[in-house]
Amino acid sequence: MKKNKIKIIPYILTIFVLVIVSCDKDALNFEPTDRISSFTTFQTEETASLFLFDIYARMQDGNGTNSTFGSYGSFAEPWDNWTDNGVCGFGWGTSASDVFWGGAMNPSNVPALVEYDATTTNIPILWDGAFKNIRKCNVFIEGVTESTTLSDNYKTTTIAEARFLRAYFYHYLWMGYGGLPIITKSLNQSTDGDSIFYSRETAEATYNFLIKELDEISQPGILPEVPIETGRIVRGGALALKGWIELFNHDYAEAAATNKQIIDDGMFNLFPEYGALFMPENNGNREGVVIRKYFPRIKGGTIEGVWAIPFTQDGTYVAYGAANPTQELVDDYCMSNGLPITDPSSGYDPQNPYAGREKRFYESIVWDGSPWYIDDAVYFRKGVGSPNEIDLENATGNNTRTGYGLRKRLDQSLNFQESGWAAQSWDLDNKGIGQQDFYIFRFAEVLLNYAEAQNEASGPDATVIDAIDRIRMRAGIPSLATTFGSLSQDEMRTVIRRERRVELTFEDKRYWDLLRWKLAEDKLKGFMHAMEIVQDAAGDLTYEVKPLESYGPRAFNAHNYLFPIPTIVMESNPKLVQNPGYGN
Repeated sequence: MKKNKIKIIPYILTIFVLVIVSCDKDALNFEPTDRISSFTTFQTEETASLFLFDIYARMQDGNGTNSTFGSYGSFAEPWDNWTDNGVCGFGWGTSASDVFWGGAMNPSNVPALVEYDATTTNIPILWDGAFKNIRKCNVFIEGVTESTTLSDNYKTTTIAEARFLRAYFYHYLWMGYGGLPIITKSLNQSTDGDSIFYSRETAEATYNFLIKELDEISQPGILPEVPIETGRIVRGGALALKGWIELFNHDYAEAAATNKQIIDDGMFNLFPEYGALFMPENNGNREGVVIRKYFPRIKGGTIEGVWAIPFTQDGTYVAYGAANPTQELVDDYCMSNGLPITDPSSGYDPQNPYAGREKRFYESIVWDGSPWYIDDAVYFRKGVGSPNEIDLENATGNNTRTGYGLRKRLDQSLNFQESGWAAQSWDLDNKGIGQQDFYIFRFAEVLLNYAEAQNEASGPDATVIDAIDRIRMRAGIPSLATTFGSLSQDEMRTVIRRERRVELTFEDKRYWDLLRWKLAEDKLKGFMHAMEIVQDAAGDLTYEVKPLESYGPRAFNAHNYLFPIPTIVMESNPKLVQNPGYGN
């Protein structure tokens, strides 16, 4: 595969950002089209592709803040902190997820235009940011369509890519807000007047629009089967997004059929090692279906922020942990024999809880006493004077709140020779950045999506079992038959949901799963839990699960299944109707 073109994106993006960004602040960000020269931008493949790559660069950003989907706080927080999987570890700044959990989210305190504001309830998706990107897609589609110099082959492929990206941005809005204004052309308030204001379609109509778009571009011969350059959309990527949207909408037979196409095509496969899958040296492997690329010096994950744990080198802090896994998540990792810890035959010992667990636990979680960074070990227990000692009583320092840190996706080869703020070095010689791809869809999720959809549509047939076994056996866990024998549909549903949580943890999936399963009101209320470990004078350890009382109880109400449309958006477009439960 050629890789030369896409690597130049970061160095030239600024040119196009300066050209296309408007000072206009209305809710849908309708920038005048005359600020883009179709003659110069869409005359050659090189310049048109730069515009397209700018849109690609606005996809979901798992290594830090992305204004498309909102800010995760004063430091980047992963979406899993909006769920029962995690909490923010540092307490000295306003955490976006903490504000969200207050239960008082309303149209006036959710942002539409800003990336971070400590006075507002930051949510994972900004209405305005997503519609900006949708407009960029529309401008690209129009510019390429009208070009008289671009080849037909180039037009076919890149228009399909832009339609995928438009559907991608739209589907997040759909999951978060419900029915939407469907806008498929660039709008200009200075010439079109009030006709730029669209009413919201129903959620069903929005869903039908997304499925139609993705169905059309995933027909054979439209998108390539393998990427033209690393990171660009292929046919399997369009099918993955379509299958996920169908699953979210509970169209199980359709979702099963769509995901089965990807499996049967054979273009993707599981990477052999789960932990190594997330390391930069394995970028570009066959498990990645839709990925977000990163680039040295320009866009990487700093060693501080989302994926860092609170740990020390020679007694000095070199990172803060914005992602502390909860006890609820840890308890869903099964034992190496494949049984959940709640099974009396599993061998789980509450006073030796980290022994004999499945491999993904050790590859994803940092626990008390676990090795980290060359010869270091991390201790969260009380009684040994560790600077990382768990802090349950308050939320003002950098210590873990749960007794855990996140290992998954952290590159332990990064050089942590500096401490404090200097650790955020962008010096390539110091390897002070993370360069691993972020998986938006990977083949393991395709298998999980298929298994869930097929189980709901037809029950736990052999294809469902095979899909789950492929994931479990990659993790070193015995097959379902070896572990459980036969399973009913309800039992298989429980297994699939547990496998999904563990396999995809901290990949920004859990929040949407709880919404579509209608479990958010149950799982996202009350206190999350931590593991407090105390070492006595004799060196003996006592393990006790405790509630995270310093955070206060979480709140999730029935109307919170949809976000409120921000007040500034409602005031800008008189045709919009607010979501139920948030007033007029």
